[in-house]
Amino acid sequence: MALLIFFLEGILLLNTPIAIAFSAKVILTSAIRVEQPLNIVGDSEQLYRLVSNLIINAIQYTPQFGKVTVVLDRSENNAVIQVQDTGIGIPHQELTRIFDRFYRVNSDAYGGLRLRSRKTGGSGLGLAIAQAIIQSHQGSLNVQSQLGKGSTFTIQLPLDVTPISQFKLLYRRQPKFQ
Repeated sequence: MALLIFFLEGILLLNTPIAIAFSAKVILTSAIRVEQPLNIVGDSEQLYRLVSNLIINAIQYTPQFGKVTVVLDRSENNAVIQVQDTGIGIPHQELTRIFDRFYRVNSDAYGGLRLRSRKTGGSGLGLAIAQAIIQSHQGSLNVQSQLGKGSTFTIQLPLDVTPISQFKLLYRRQPKFQ
């Protein structure tokens, strides 16, 4: 079980995203739009990999003095995490393919913009891995983007509706048999 408020704050406080943002001269912010902790059931290491991958991608494709914002919100039965950037955006015709393994946008076709390509490095696996992690958690990952304006990646993960007190009962130490 992961408490998403503390989980996201933990990712943002780790040195890696902060150091990358600082080095790239990109502003990294967060917005927590829920008042109560959101509980989900999942592999915390994989969820960390998912969210940090999206944050690092956003930083890498945002120009100096641009902004990356991580938002935690809730819809009816889902925790919603958005990674928004004021970066270069993704061409509309490429949006259906960016989650394919090994796919990278051809930057030469877009006036040499610093798009995800062989020239900028990367294997083309990051978003495919992110999609696989989402699927294994019965969630969804969507993207909206406008070339030259930025992108928003939206993660939706089903909420765990089991009260925390029930988890305490499940993990309470059982008496030893004699």
